[in-house]
Amino acid sequence: MNSQNVKTLSIGTSFLLTILAGVPAVADDTELLVVDPSNTSATPPNIMFIIDTSGSMGDPVSTTQPYNSNRDYAVDFPASSCDSSKFYWTTLNVEPSCDGNSQFVNEAAFVCDDARLRMSGIGAYGGVMVQYRGDDEDDGRWQQLEIGNASGLVECQNDSGVHGDGTAGEVYAQAGTDLPEFTSDPNAEISWGSGDAAQAYTVYDGNYLIWKQNPVTASLPKIDVVKAVTKNLMQPAEDRCR
Repeated sequence: MNSQNVKTLSIGTSFLLTILAGVPAVADDTELLVVDPSNTSATPPNIMFIIDTSGSMGDPVSTTQPYNSNRDYAVDFPASSCDSSKFYWTTLNVEPSCDGNSQFVNEAAFVCDDARLRMSGIGAYGGVMVQYRGDDEDDGRWQQLEIGNASGLVECQNDSGVHGDGTAGEVYAQAGTDLPEFTSDPNAEISWGSGDAAQAYTVYDGNYLIWKQNPVTASLPKIDVVKAVTKNLMQPAEDRCR
């Protein structure tokens, strides 16, 4: 091949590469995981689990027995300082101890439905919350959570407009003093994100804390461990979509 042909071929190849560089690539499966955070109208991100199903996944491993929210661990560990009927709260990024801890609310007073769904899977929930309380019977209102107050209703911001205390239609925490806790009027709702309604908390199910503080070792097939973890992570999302 003479030098003129080589030169012509080089120029042609460069031209072709330049054109191809401007052609958009064909999307593949990984495009499902790409989201522009500035585009609020975009499709919510997808979650992909890639699980090994080879024969080795049937091999047993020694691990902590997975958490099961349907099991009352207080029956198995009656000496535990945690109470499975209480939800323990904290403003710190530290899992609370139950010993001498008065930062809890009775399960019956916890009306944050969004939290219940998540806690059923992973035992804990974080978000902005308020508690209906007052210094006496005539000045009840939504305030920050109070140490030692286990019976005042606790609501979360993510429940706004979705769920109240279970009364049909009354899904907004009502602003004001000495008024019903919830209302159907969105204009009468407390101002989430300001004042007492701006404090974030992490709440732990007492049942989960009993399990966490009393680990039981079990021999389980690897695939069963993966199934248990996946179920606990995805159960709240599944319940929310029903």
